[in-house]
Amino acid sequence: MGCDEAILLSDRAFAGSDTLATSYVLAQAIRKIGNYDLVICGKQAFDGDTAQVGPGIAEHLGIPQATYAVDAQINGKKLQVKRWMRK
Repeated sequence: MGCDEAILLSDRAFAGSDTLATSYVLAQAIRKIGNYDLVICGKQAFDGDTAQVGPGIAEHLGIPQATYAVDAQINGKKLQVKRWMRK
């Protein structure tokens, strides 16, 4: 298993973007690529530490999201995700 393809989005227009702009640009790129079943994002960036880009992408694409996933199981055509919950 490995990466078959990678896409780099780079433009001076992205410089200084907040989480809303970043999630919008990434969502538009995902939409343009099309034919996706799952979008995986990291927990959060080290600079802003906001954890808002992944959920923002989901909102822009109109797809469900699961944050802080610690386990995932495929059940037929469904993905069941277990979230980390603070106790």
